[in-house]
Amino acid sequence: MSSGLFISQGAGTPGSDAATVKVRGTGSLNTSSNPLVIIDGQPGDMNSISPNDIASVSILKDAASSAIYGSRASNGVILITTKSGENTNGKVTFSYSGNIGFLKPTKLYDIISNTADHMTVVDQIERNSNRTPSFSEDLISEWREKSKMDPILYPNTNWWDAILKDNTLQTHSLSARGGNDKIGFYTSFNYLGNDGLMDNTAYSRFTFRNSLTYQVNKMVKTRE
Repeated sequence: MSSGLFISQGAGTPGSDAATVKVRGTGSLNTSSNPLVIIDGQPGDMNSISPNDIASVSILKDAASSAIYGSRASNGVILITTKSGENTNGKVTFSYSGNIGFLKPTKLYDIISNTADHMTVVDQIERNSNRTPSFSEDLISEWREKSKMDPILYPNTNWWDAILKDNTLQTHSLSARGGNDKIGFYTSFNYLGNDGLMDNTAYSRFTFRNSLTYQVNKMVKTRE
């Protein structure tokens, strides 16, 4: 962690649950206060890369160190360097990491799933407010008895069970790295899958990165 760095998550919807990073706080209500993100020397988006591909992260907070980036660095700069090829004497090394987790809804309110009980509570509220009850005692009794025999015509619905569900969250990362004293490569494939706690909220993301490094001479080394 770094002093002055504020990280928050404003949403839990799959695909929109990325964290918001502030380096110098919120400086204006009218313009973006997001820091400038530089990935391997180019402006980019942190959400476009996998954490497994990151080699190092640096944060520039003061004006002197971030002045090279001009006005875009007014809210700070986050420098991200991704992994690259290395000299493995011509051998290729593979690396895999993955995890699978299970999520379930929490902090759910107790609801009345029995329709007859719901009508009884509504009538009681209306009586307490000196209003005419919406449901008759005969209708409440009819619903309470017939829901046991005909749950389709007289349903009792628990909307938490109808809307929410347990889900699976999984990430997988496969990478290959190799090279010699002249050329090196790093290739990775990453997958993130989130089934979502509600129907039609599932999210999947695939990312692919390929980095090549060339040792032109003792003084010059390029990367693409």
